Amino acid sequence: MAGQLELSCSWHPDLVDCADAIIVRSGDGSFRFPLRDGSTSFLLANFCPWCGTRLLQASNLASKAIWAKQTAVLAEIGRELYDANISVELELPDRLASLAVDAWRLEDAGDGIADHETGPERTERHSAGSLALIGLAISDRGTPTEYGVSVALDPHLVGLAIKAADDAGLITSPPKADEQILK
Repeated sequence: MAGQLELSCSWHPDLVDCADAIIVRSGDGSFRFPLRDGSTSFLLANFCPWCGTRLLQASNLASKAIWAKQTAVLAEIGRELYDANISVELELPDRLASLAVDAWRLEDAGDGIADHETGPERTERHSAGSLALIGLAISDRGTPTEYGVSVALDPHLVGLAIKAADDAGLITSPPKADEQILK
């Protein structure tokens, strides 16, 4: 793919006219397969024809840059909120509260970190630690309710639990709070 995109032809200043150019990048940043039928027709390429990797179009690259800036702003907001002395009061069903407390009480047979931990393994280990901290909060401050257990949690732990649910595909609709905000 890189060789195709770096291709230059002394006979054809516009690679669309060069038979050696299988794929070209147009002025708008899209990848195209020129159709050499005497017209200016082309097929839009969304995937590399050699390896199948998804090709980022110019619009994707612009969005990606915007998303990176917005992620940096979200991280700054997170840094500000991290030290705030706030908590979220919520109720958990008995079954989940019990499993969280069990995670807190679990005897660890070591540090549990492999010599070469992968990204997903690190994420899973951190999620287990977050569950144990929720279990600690329930164990220390949880009060029984008709529904289950009421406990004040650090919003950081609430966010990690919601992210874990989203990553597991368990969240399929917008948060209920968004419905009120959008009204």
